[in-house]
Amino acid sequence: MYRQLLSDDATLPSERFWKLNQLLKEDKQKTGIQVEASHSKLNQILLNLLYEGAITKEDLTGFSDELVAQVLAFFEIS
Repeated sequence: MYRQLLSDDATLPSERFWKLNQLLKEDKQKTGIQVEASHSKLNQILLNLLYEGAITKEDLTGFSDELVAQVLAFFEIS
């Protein structure tokens, strides 16, 4: 999406900039876009990713059994 926007020669550079700026603001609010997170918030981030459908329960493979159990317990309650 970003590449298409930036390569659109039919649009003025300033318009592309403001559209890109708006997209980035919107995308920053989506859990699946987060790239920086503290270890203490990992449970909540994984829970949000599951809830939004960005990841599946199978994607939790490789995490500790304790973490997976905690995340799945919260997910099943909601």
